[in-house]
Amino acid sequence: MTDPIAEIISHARREQRVYLLEHECKAILRHIGVPTTSCLVAKSEEEAVSLSQAIGYPVVLKILSPEVIHKSDAGGVKLNLGREEVRAAYHELVAKFTNHNVVGVSVQEMARPGLEVIVGATRDATFGPVLMFGLGGVFVEVLKDVSFRVIPVTEDDTQEMMEEIRGYELLHGYRANQQISKSANQRIGESANGRVGESESRGRSADMASLRDILLKVSELVMAYPAIKEVDLNPVLAYPEGSLVVDARLVLSESEGMILDRPDRFPKPVRSGDLSAVFEPQSVAVVGASTTPGKAGSNILDNLLRLGYEGQVYPVNPKAEVILGVKAYPAVDQIPRPVETAIIATPARVVAEVMRDCARKGVKAAIIISSGFAEESEEGRQLEDEVMVIARQADIRVVGPNTTGILNGETRFTSSFLPIKKLPSGNVAFIAQTGLFLGVLFEHIISAEHFGISKVAGLGNKADVDDADILEYLAEDAQTKVVAMYIEGLGDGRRFLRAARKIAREKPIVVLKSGTTEAGAEAALSHTASLAGKAEVFEAACQQAGLLRVHSFEEMLDVVKAFSFFAPPHSRRGKFCPLSSGNRVAIVHYTGAGCVIAADACQKEGIELAELALATVEAIREITPPWHRIRNPVDLWPAIEQVWVETAYGVAIEALLRDAGVDALVISLFAMPGWETYIPDFGLLRASGKPVLFCVEGNGEMVREATARIEGQGFPVYSQVNRAIFALSHLSKYTRLRAI
Repeated sequence: MTDPIAEIISHARREQRVYLLEHECKAILRHIGVPTTSCLVAKSEEEAVSLSQAIGYPVVLKILSPEVIHKSDAGGVKLNLGREEVRAAYHELVAKFTNHNVVGVSVQEMARPGLEVIVGATRDATFGPVLMFGLGGVFVEVLKDVSFRVIPVTEDDTQEMMEEIRGYELLHGYRANQQISKSANQRIGESANGRVGESESRGRSADMASLRDILLKVSELVMAYPAIKEVDLNPVLAYPEGSLVVDARLVLSESEGMILDRPDRFPKPVRSGDLSAVFEPQSVAVVGASTTPGKAGSNILDNLLRLGYEGQVYPVNPKAEVILGVKAYPAVDQIPRPVETAIIATPARVVAEVMRDCARKGVKAAIIISSGFAEESEEGRQLEDEVMVIARQADIRVVGPNTTGILNGETRFTSSFLPIKKLPSGNVAFIAQTGLFLGVLFEHIISAEHFGISKVAGLGNKADVDDADILEYLAEDAQTKVVAMYIEGLGDGRRFLRAARKIAREKPIVVLKSGTTEAGAEAALSHTASLAGKAEVFEAACQQAGLLRVHSFEEMLDVVKAFSFFAPPHSRRGKFCPLSSGNRVAIVHYTGAGCVIAADACQKEGIELAELALATVEAIREITPPWHRIRNPVDLWPAIEQVWVETAYGVAIEALLRDAGVDALVISLFAMPGWETYIPDFGLLRASGKPVLFCVEGNGEMVREATARIEGQGFPVYSQVNRAIFALSHLSKYTRLRAI
C-alpha cells in the first residue's frame, strides 16, 4: 500500500527541495488527522476564480514557490478576498514573483477568528526530536511564550506544555487585558488567515482536547518520519469546539542520512553492564605511581592507603621497586595476582601501551586520569580513539580520560590525585564531567557540610562510561539516596533521559547544567528551531524525567542537604519516601523583616503559607503581648521579650507542629553573644513526622556550633531563611513529581 507521506517526501527529494510546499504540508497533516484549512493549487487566473467559488468567499491567495519560504514577509499573501478581488490578486502575486520558480497560487478558505497558537517540532543535537507549544502571532515573535518536551510525548506531557506557558489563561478565555492594539492585530492578520481580534469565541475556553490531539499527532509524525527536520504550524486557531491549522511549514533534513534521533546516530557505541569494577574493585593497579610526593601518582596511592581501602593495591612504575612501603611492578601484566581495575596516571602518549598491558592481564576497568586527549587536540582525539579500540576489544570499561575519576565512600576506594584528609561516608552521590567535585567543592563538603558522600564519579571526556551508565549503577546502589549532577554536555541525551526518568522515581536527582546559552544562533528556518535553545530543551527534558533543576553550586548543596537529611536511613534499594502530604509551611522568625523576606520567598518558590488553626493562634497568643497580631510567618520577637527565648520558641514550635494544617516548618534562630541560642526538642520534631528546616544567623563561631549540633541530630540548617524555603520547595516538588 502506498504511503502518501513518504511519496511527498520522496517527490521533494527528487526535486532537491528541503522545504515542503504548503499544500504538501497540509496534505500530510490531513492524512494524520490534523484539521487544516483547505489548500487548492491554481495555475491560472480562471482556475483561481473557479477554486475560490468552490471554496466559498472570502478566500486567501498565497504564492507557492520553493524559493519563497516566508510568504507573508515577502508580500506573497492576499487576505480576505471577495469575488471581484481574486483576479487582481492572482495577477499581482504572479507578477511580483515573476523571477522566482512559481509552482502556482494556493487558494484557501479565510478562517474565522480564533485564538492563535503555535505547534512545532525540531531536532535537538542532544535529545533528538523536540515538540513545542505556545501562543502564536505576536506572542511567539515578541514574548517567546513557549514550552517544550522531548518526543515522544504522552497526553499528560501535552497538558503540562499548555499549562506551562505564561499565556495559559488565554486558553481559558481570560477576559482581563484582552484588548490587543490595532497594530498588533494588523501584524497578526498579516501573518495568518485569521487573527485574534474581537473573536466570537472571546471569553470561552479553547478546546484543550483538540490541541492535545494535534500535539500528540505531530509527535507521532516526527517519530515515524525521521526525514522531517522541522515542523511549524503557525498559526493554529483554537476554538471552543476544535482547532484548525491555518499555516504549515515542514522542513526536511539535508540528506537521507541526516536522521538525528535514531539510536546509532551517536559515534560512541552504547555499552551497558556491571560497573562494580569501577566502584567496588577488589584489586587495583596504580599505573604511574610515583616516589615523588605531591605528584598525581603519589597522591593516588597515598589516598588509597591512608583512607583505608581494603582491596589489594599494586603500584606500577618500571623505575621503582617500592613506593610508600608497597612493592611496585614494572607493568600491569607483570603483577603476579589478579588485577580488577587500573588507575592510569601516565603521559597520554603511553596510555595506549598501558591499555594493551591491561588487556593482556584481564583488567575489567580502567580509570584514566591522564589529560592530553580529545579535549586538547586532533592528535589527542586520535590517541583517545586508539585507547578505546583496545578497551572495546578487551571488554574494559573506561572512565575518562582527563578526570579525577571515582570515589566510593563506603569501601574508601578512590582514584583522586588530590590529597583527601578524611572521607565522611553518607548517602549523596555526585556525578560530574569536571574534576571540580573531587577538588574544591569536595573539600568544601567534607570540611563545612554535615552530610556524607556515597559515591563520586568524575567522567572527564566520557569516552566510554557516561552519565547514563552511572545513573543505572546508582539506581541499584543501596547506600545512595540522593544524586547530584553537574553536567556540561551530554552525548546521547535520549539514553540519559530514559535512565534519569527510571531512577528519579525512587531517588531525587538534583541537576546543575552549564553551557546553556548560545554564543551565536544559526539562522533558523522556523519559529520552532529558533526558539528551541539549549536551555529551553534541557529544562523540558528535566521536567519530563522528574529531575530537580538548580542554577548554582550553592543551590545544589542547599537542595542536596535537605534530601540527604530527610532520606530514610534504611529503605529497600535506597528508595526515597515522600516528605509530606502537602505544600503548606509555617515559618517562625525572630524579626518582622525576616517574616517579610520569608513570605516573599514562599510566593517566589510556589510554597503555600499555612493558615493557622485557631488553637495554634491561641497557644501562641498566651506568650505574646495583647497588641501583637499572630499570623504566619510568626514574628516571635514580641514573645521573646515577654517570656524569653526558650519558652517563646518552645511554645510556638509545639503549637505549629500540632497544627494539622501545617505540612512543614521553617525555624529561624539567632546566635549572638549575650543571648542563649535556642536548641529545640529534637524528639518532638522527629515525632511530628514533618520536615523541619532551620536558619541560624549571627556570630560566626556560634552559628557554626549551633549548625553542627542541629545537623548532628538530622535537621538541615541554612544561613538565610530564603535558602531554607528554596530547599523546601524542592522537597515539595519532588513529592508531587513522585505522585504523578
